[in-house]
Amino acid sequence: MPKISIVIPVYNKEKYIIECMESVLSQTYKDYEIVVINDGSTDNTENLLQFYKSVIRYFYQENKGVAEARNLGILNARGEYISFLDSDDVWLPSKLEKELGLIERDKEIGLVYSNGYIINEKGKKCNINFFQINTPYRKMVLNKLFKNDFIPTSSVLVRKECFQKVGLFNSSLSSAEDYDMWMRISYLYKIDYVDFPLIKYRDNPEGISKNLDNALKGVLKALEKNRKNYFSLKGTSSLVKGYIFKKRYSDVFYNIGRCYLKLDAKKRSRELLLKSIYFYPLAIKPYIFYFLSFLKTEWYLFLRRLYLCVRIKNYQKYEKN
Repeated sequence: MPKISIVIPVYNKEKYIIECMESVLSQTYKDYEIVVINDGSTDNTENLLQFYKSVIRYFYQENKGVAEARNLGILNARGEYISFLDSDDVWLPSKLEKELGLIERDKEIGLVYSNGYIINEKGKKCNINFFQINTPYRKMVLNKLFKNDFIPTSSVLVRKECFQKVGLFNSSLSSAEDYDMWMRISYLYKIDYVDFPLIKYRDNPEGISKNLDNALKGVLKALEKNRKNYFSLKGTSSLVKGYIFKKRYSDVFYNIGRCYLKLDAKKRSRELLLKSIYFYPLAIKPYIFYFLSFLKTEWYLFLRRLYLCVRIKNYQKYEKN
């Protein structure tokens, strides 16, 4: 039996599937199987996958969404570990080798993840990576993960036994089914990470993350489903946890509202920013972006680019030190 099962759900990704597959075949660690789930693609994806029929285990299902596709992959996986790769993302060659070496050091670790580069639709690397945007954490991290999703899905390596204990992905979530899963695993297992970029995440305009209303509903529902586990954690009073819960809701509305502002949907942006302020009136950023929404779009975009440049320079100074 293979050590690792690589689960690749794919839906209408003819532009990216070959680059994705080649990045798996280029791995330095070779004891794996590739489980591809075609989630009802209507483009040329199925024909392109024929080139790899000798090296993949192929399953087809009518379009049911990424959660059901991953679940079908898990149910058919034969490996001790499972790694997920979205079909528009790319792995760097040492991804499996480095993560397997880390997770096998400690049997209490249920999941490992890594840093990664962000690339655009054409594959060009942006001047920013995951850990510049989100601070990573290790060990028992539900309290941290509840505040922010810092685990990139295409970077994870998970013990298969985790799914036997926490169940499969929740297909009732319109999005954030992966975030929900990581919270469920982190309640029972240690989490660790490789502090090195091992994947390339494609910031794809066609991706589900661009469906902002679904993203909003999915994250809020995932938080509500994991609320009981979060409040059962020891070391923090219920009063403080309640305060953190409201702050998290505020952050979700703020982040989605800011994305709508970037898309020039100012009315929707203001609605969400006001909800952010309602849940946590002491936050400063929602007020700032609310007033920025009244600026002309070109001025807002200029100020945003300026902010990102300063943030990247500060991170680079930190890295040197």
